[in-house]
Amino acid sequence: MRKNNKNIFIAGFFVLVFSFNGCLLDAFDTLTQELPYTYNLSISGDATTLESTATVNLDNNDFYDDNQGKINKIELVKLAYKTKEVNPENLQGNISLTIKQSNGTVIFSKSIPGNQPSLYTNNPYELSLTQQEIQLANTYLSNLSNKQLIITAMVSGLTEGPKSLEAEIFIVFEMDYDL
Repeated sequence: MRKNNKNIFIAGFFVLVFSFNGCLLDAFDTLTQELPYTYNLSISGDATTLESTATVNLDNNDFYDDNQGKINKIELVKLAYKTKEVNPENLQGNISLTIKQSNGTVIFSKSIPGNQPSLYTNNPYELSLTQQEIQLANTYLSNLSNKQLIITAMVSGLTEGPKSLEAEIFIVFEMDYDL
């Protein structure tokens, strides 16, 4: 009787293990990966409004490039601004970031609070994106042939005279892809 129970237990154990094995492997059919990008912008001149533009090209990320055929979706999750250098240090002006489609159509535009770029030299400012702004960007990115976004940083309301601003824009996407 003991030997019979042992055989039933072993058979039950193997049935249980093999039935869960498929479920465990199925759980790993799709993975999620964050894709961070950093762009340097340089703004200088004498005008009262200055701007600089960078192009976000998803193809410039090796992980994205290696998994292009397996991508299910890609979404914008974070956007941040950091001042690297500002001259004069007490420069004051209104900073805004505009995200556009590759054809120039505006997806959304955000203002950065405070009118002093030097406030953001030590800590980047993470922009609070509304659900609608995220949805607009993700709708554009849902067509996987859309691999480029244009970021424009503008500083307005400046006094005349020579000035310069070096900034970094951080943008993070989240990508779901098949193994």
